Amino acid sequence: MHGADLKTYDAVTQLTADLASGRIDAAFADSPTWMDFFATPDGANFTRIDLKIMAMDDPDVLGHGMGVGMRKGNTELKTKVDAALCKMINDGKVKEASMHWFQDDYTIPCKK
Repeated sequence: MHGADLKTYDAVTQLTADLASGRIDAAFADSPTWMDFFATPDGANFTRIDLKIMAMDDPDVLGHGMGVGMRKGNTELKTKVDAALCKMINDGKVKEASMHWFQDDYTIPCKK
């Protein structure tokens, strides 16, 4: 943004402290960070702007989302895990868990 001074932080607590104290006007972080901040007295006077940027929008910059660790070459297990995750995504279980724990839908569409 033209004319904006960008600042980075080593910790979310530094970012939210600067926001709460008025040292910065706006901040960008993940949704769970904001849900926690808004639940505090310091966050009471702030609001969330609903903007979703998913890892799949720009994986070179944002990564590829969450993952499951497993031994290399175990294609049988990978196939089973992929199938189970796709089933859970397609039947809404991942969205349900995401809404329960994070109050937002972090479901990434199944690749199949």
